[in-house]
Amino acid sequence: MSTPERGAVAKLGLVSSYHRFHGVDLGDEQDMTLRWTGPGGLEQRYHCDLVFLPEGWLPALRSVEVGEWEAWIVANRSDHAPVMIEVFDADVAGS
Repeated sequence: MSTPERGAVAKLGLVSSYHRFHGVDLGDEQDMTLRWTGPGGLEQRYHCDLVFLPEGWLPALRSVEVGEWEAWIVANRSDHAPVMIEVFDADVAGS
């Protein structure tokens, strides 16, 4: 995500659920979400799929998972692995 994009997201009061839940900075992700095959068949892996939520919802965030690479990418279901979040809705009532 570019610096202007980060600023726009922050201005809206949104945060990346993956990065906040796992306590990592952008670019330091351990779980990749995209397989890109470039020229010469060179495979590149990226974490480029994000789930944003209002910062006030962070206390309600229970889990953030990336779909298993083998189940999504290797099995050719998609070139992306999904990012899935669980939010306890009683904690965000009235937000």
